[in-house]
Amino acid sequence: MKIFTGITKILFLYIFVIICITLIVLFPREPRIDVSGGWAGVIDYSYDFNLIDYKNNVTRYFNSVIENKSLGPTKWKTRTVEDELIKFFPRSLLVIGLGFFLCLFFGISKNQIRRKVY
Repeated sequence: MKIFTGITKILFLYIFVIICITLIVLFPREPRIDVSGGWAGVIDYSYDFNLIDYKNNVTRYFNSVIENKSLGPTKWKTRTVEDELIKFFPRSLLVIGLGFFLCLFFGISKNQIRRKVY
């Protein structure tokens, strides 16, 4: 029973972290740029957070995910996020898997060496 509650806690923690990261990524990022001062212009570059824009970003993203069944376009707008995942996921998985097995090998080796010394 303790294992089930532990797995449930970790699962809810991961879901919470995923939701938080998604909400942070969807912050509105459009700055306001004003130019004044005539010939030798002064550029006023500012960012004002607007809750309505943030809400629109979140609802537009989730409506797009539900309607199009896609995570959306990349910044080049010619490929979707799924295309990029298909391209880069095997490479990333190779690096992660190799790192995992190296850590496992060296961790066990270190533990065996430590046992022999003591």
